[in-house]
Amino acid sequence: MTGSLGRRRPNMDTHLPGFAQPLFRGLPVIDDAWAGVRETARKQAFAAREPGPREESWRFTDLGALYRGEFDAILVPPAAVLEVPELPEAGHRLVFVDGHLIPGLSRPAEGGGLEVRPVSGADAHPGDPIPGTLVPASRDLFAALNLARLATAALVHVRRGCAAPAPVHLVFLYSTAAHATFPRVMVRLEPGASCSIVEEHHARTGQAHLCVPVTELELGNGAQLTYTRVLRQGAGGFSLGYCEAVLGREAQLDVCTVSADGRLTRLDLGVRFAGPGARVGLDGLAKVDGNQVADTHSRLIHGAPNCRSRQLHKCVAAGAGRVVFNGAIRVEHGAQQTDAAQQSRSLLLSPRARVDAKPQLEIFADDVKCAHGATVGQLDDEQLFYLRARGLAAPLARELLTYAFAAEVLRRVPVASLRRRLERELLAHTPG
Repeated sequence: MTGSLGRRRPNMDTHLPGFAQPLFRGLPVIDDAWAGVRETARKQAFAAREPGPREESWRFTDLGALYRGEFDAILVPPAAVLEVPELPEAGHRLVFVDGHLIPGLSRPAEGGGLEVRPVSGADAHPGDPIPGTLVPASRDLFAALNLARLATAALVHVRRGCAAPAPVHLVFLYSTAAHATFPRVMVRLEPGASCSIVEEHHARTGQAHLCVPVTELELGNGAQLTYTRVLRQGAGGFSLGYCEAVLGREAQLDVCTVSADGRLTRLDLGVRFAGPGARVGLDGLAKVDGNQVADTHSRLIHGAPNCRSRQLHKCVAAGAGRVVFNGAIRVEHGAQQTDAAQQSRSLLLSPRARVDAKPQLEIFADDVKCAHGATVGQLDDEQLFYLRARGLAAPLARELLTYAFAAEVLRRVPVASLRRRLERELLAHTPG
């Protein structure tokens, strides 16, 4: 099945947006354990409409370039194997290229309380997570497309009381221009389990392509998860991603996301505190240049008492780049003694760059401690003067201060080799 995503064609159904029709044309019907999930998603997609500026959550995100693009759905594995980013600390990894698992580059695991394996509706085990539980097809059109095209997902499952001995590495590579890919990651940590996961998305083409990655994180009581997400989509890449987490009693989740490029990158990040005493730390860095757009929407729903959340999101905007941050914290009835803090800090390097920041608080409990804030500014003139007075050229001084601004988030990447690699990539843009 191939087709162009974006070209208007005669409607297959009056409710299906025209740009999405090629993804359903000739879509095979597979009778497996996920058949019902895919069929429900297909119906949701047919009932959905194209997200656009008339909807509040998409108000600052211009999808016109995406809708005008042409993308093929790839059915066959790639002919060539690409270079895989290394993570020496990783014990197990799964590598997907253009949506297809590459067994020769993957190191799955089954046994000893840890499962790291590809899973499909044909080989799902009893007790495996059900795709769409946390990010359902009803979320929006793109979430429905991911489930409707679901074939193989990456599964990380840690049994009760077990600890993964080394980080798990999930790698998604995109090698073909004008293609559409729909990765899915499902993570389940049973009570008392712990794990560190690094999920990387890298494009090996600078031309237009589309990926819609979805990650679902389930943490049982007392579970601990460190989740790092790195996105490098190339100058022409479109990425519309989702990450949703639910935390049991006294669970702990630490998330660090880094988005370094991409024509349009969007991450819809949600966390729900389902049990008392849970803890969450969210750190994010987005860097844009040229006409790139980086859009982050986060939702933290405190639904249980005595929970704590900390969020720091930093953005660097150069050229005519645009950054959007919409961070919402909701404290529900009964979620007493909630402690939540959120900070958005953005650095403008060009008069044409733009930042739209919208922090939000909704509080329905009376014994809470909540704070949020957003700052947008330029490089400090006094700091620039200080560096220039000590012999640094103006361009180097500016880049050095930019690096220092972004490095605060990079220092929180928990895997040392990945942290060094990201720092080198950021330093590569620093003259000298």
